[in-house]
Order: sequence, then structure tokens, then C-alpha cells
Amino acid sequence: MRPEVKRDIELGDIGQTEGSNQTEGSGSGHCAFLSLLACTITAVTCIVVSLQYNTASGNDIVVLEGPIVIVFGLGVAIISCLLMCASALALSQACDVCHVFCLEAL
Repeated sequence: MRPEVKRDIELGDIGQTEGSNQTEGSGSGHCAFLSLLACTITAVTCIVVSLQYNTASGNDIVVLEGPIVIVFGLGVAIISCLLMCASALALSQACDVCHVFCLEAL
């Protein structure tokens, strides 16, 4: 393995210099959590409100008609977006782990 790659792996972060102990975006964790919480609350509220206006009768479970379908769709779209972002984050973390293992093999 090349010495500079080994040094970067030992530091724990590719691109970090030896004297720096600050990480990029160190205060962004709270902002990301609050954004995630706000989006989740908005999505759940949209779905709950739309289901309150459910006009089902008889054998039907859910019958949404009119503009309330847009509210339900917005809630579902927000949850889908959150799930897509979470899976992309998990995939990127997995790729970083694979990248480090590949660098160790060099």
C-alpha cells in the first residue's frame, strides 16, 4: 500500500489533514434532524387529514375524492422522498466502507 493512502486511512478520513480535528458540517446534524422531523410531521399530518375526509361506505375501505386526493398524494410523496434519501444515505455509507477496504488492498 502506498504510504500516503495508509496515512489517510489511519487518520480516518480521506482528505483530512494531520493537524485538523474539525469536520465539515459539524453543526449540520441538528439542522438535518429538525428538517427530517418537520417533513415527517408534515407528511403524517397530510395523510391523517385526508383520511379524516374519507367517504367510504359498505365494502370500501378508502374512498378519496376531489382535492383531498392531492393532500394524500403530497403526504405519500414526502414519505417516499424521505425513504429514497435514507436509502441513498445508507448506500453511500456502504460504498465508503467498501472504498476503504479496496484502498487497504492496494
